[in-house]
Amino acid sequence: MKNPEDVFFKSESQISPLEIVLKYGKINPWEFYFRLAEHKNFEAAKAVFERWDDDLVRRSDAFLVTRFVHSEWAKEERKVYLAHCYLMRLIRERNVRDPFALENDDQEDIATLRRLAGILPQIDIGGTAYHVDWEARELREIANPAGKIDINAMELNYFKDGYEALYNSADRQLYAVQAGSTELPPDVFLLHIPYEMELDPVAVARERGLDDLAFTNGHPVRSNLKGYLWFVDQATLSQMSSQPQDEAQAQGRRTGR
Repeated sequence: MKNPEDVFFKSESQISPLEIVLKYGKINPWEFYFRLAEHKNFEAAKAVFERWDDDLVRRSDAFLVTRFVHSEWAKEERKVYLAHCYLMRLIRERNVRDPFALENDDQEDIATLRRLAGILPQIDIGGTAYHVDWEARELREIANPAGKIDINAMELNYFKDGYEALYNSADRQLYAVQAGSTELPPDVFLLHIPYEMELDPVAVARERGLDDLAFTNGHPVRSNLKGYLWFVDQATLSQMSSQPQDEAQAQGRRTGR
């Protein structure tokens, strides 16, 4: 599906603009839109938006992008959050945005909705794209799902903000260093990936029984995840080769998961 987030924007109510006025009294165009969207009559909300002039669209855009930003929307009820997301969809489609708004629009709402819809995050490692499956604790090559990286086989790093392991960039597999090794093949690097709060905060929230949307307030869904490949210096290699691989991995599992 081209826009998986569309699943959240299906009208489930036939509440009319007249019913909104009778229910809430006289309200301004901004509130009128939100009331209809919150009641999940997105078609009627869109019709209200289409009557906004370009100036109101630009002012709304600037407000949502720079002042009442995405992390604040995530604190709202889900129906209010979806109304904000749908408004941003309509603003982008209207195509009258100021350059400043375009430059500062990180589209975090789209990334969040797609993850809530079940689309797994992606991470780039040395030019190869992987799906992040935190529930299975693995990264799977998108072009070759049989190619996997076991996160459980990686160690939590010193700062506890990521996982690391030796990685062979030629066969795209983790590399087990042998005890006493003094050098590595030329294609072996130290792979660093972010920790789970950055890899997939939605999966972490669900695993812990927390509200997934509220959790993204402090841990946003990221659409540009990247794994880093670093050269291994002699001191690091000596340290790694002096510790048996199974012991290193067990330590990683104890401290990182």
